[in-house]
Amino acid sequence: SYDPYNESYKRGLKLLDGKVAKIKSTNSFKKALELIGAHDEEGAVPFLREAVEGDKYNAGARYELARVLFPKWGRLASDGREEILQLAEAAAVLDAEKVEYVLLAARVLEKTGRTEEAKAQYQAVLKLDKKNETAKKALKELG
Repeated sequence: SYDPYNESYKRGLKLLDGKVAKIKSTNSFKKALELIGAHDEEGAVPFLREAVEGDKYNAGARYELARVLFPKWGRLASDGREEILQLAEAAAVLDAEKVEYVLLAARVLEKTGRTEEAKAQYQAVLKLDKKNETAKKALKELG
């Protein structure tokens, strides 16, 4: 029976809310990817934000949102830049085997002036892909 004060009921409701949020997040991410595929990255941004907010472990949504926002770096205030950094770093941590995630984190760290951390990320890229020319070139330029 319905008893909103019952602890078991509250736990079940909380679990259900979490599952609904994850489903919404997954659907938002799918919609965002469709828009990105149709070359509408601006239109994808709200869906990517929903996906990020709804699933704290969705590395792909974090990567895509950081990737889409990164070209706007020069026009963003410091909080926008910090968001890109957090998204890129989170994606690289959540899925450290994806070269593109780690590479984006390295590029964002480099852009923020965190050279030593950027170098470490570029080196991590080379551990995953020994022939990655972007990482090789960046490491050479950073010294």
